[in-house]
Amino acid sequence: MSLQSSPQGLSMRPQSSPGTEAFQLNLRGGSGRSARPCACAVDPYLDMVKITDIQDQAIHARLAGAIGAEVYDRLFASVRFDGIDGTMLYASASDEDVAAEIEDEFALHIAAIASLILKRQIDIVVVMPKVLQ
Repeated sequence: MSLQSSPQGLSMRPQSSPGTEAFQLNLRGGSGRSARPCACAVDPYLDMVKITDIQDQAIHARLAGAIGAEVYDRLFASVRFDGIDGTMLYASASDEDVAAEIEDEFALHIAAIASLILKRQIDIVVVMPKVLQ
């Protein structure tokens, strides 16, 4: 990574090597008018998007209706849907056994319900126990 100074501002560019993702960050003073964006990246999935409490509760409500109260109370009472990174939905569960059972048995249900509520494609559900966070 190299940082270069020019009369237009600071530019940060990665060292060129085969197979690396290209990006450019240009910080300019003055009017800031430029034909190119300030930050440009090849990978569109840079940051995890947080899920709001309302979205979390909506996913829980649909799940409870789909899987039944007994199973929902046993597995999902302590689950929190945390965020989205690309097409991955992250959740936290009370312990490792609950997290594993949710991923094995209900990942497809969660992905379908979350896709409808969040209006984004969810392909993978990752459930981590709270002790590992």
